[in-house]
Amino acid sequence: MALTVTYTTGNNITVTATETTLAVTDGSTTLQTLTDIGYYTLVLDGVASMVKGDEYLLKVYEKAQSAGTKRVIMQLRILGVQTEPIVLPNLFLGIGWDMTLQLISATGRAFFWSIRRAS
Repeated sequence: MALTVTYTTGNNITVTATETTLAVTDGSTTLQTLTDIGYYTLVLDGVASMVKGDEYLLKVYEKAQSAGTKRVIMQLRILGVQTEPIVLPNLFLGIGWDMTLQLISATGRAFFWSIRRAS
């Protein structure tokens, strides 16, 4: 069986205090509830943009069942200068998911990212 890899990307997109979905190309402040089943991983590159005092909150949402409510299943605070990209482990998603990034303190910064799906 062949493995198919697809992805969405954000290319130097400024993320502000409004929660921004990373699950659609170039991001959106309209949060998503996606149902494409697969194994997903996020690569988030803030190495060139984040400075001392910056704080961002990364969240992954998923539903427990299709009739359920989308809830945070993983979150990560990103603080200060970054020396390498952040890579989330593979997550099996597909009932109602989203991945978001939000500025908590400092100034909005630009990020590059990709969410890769294997199915």
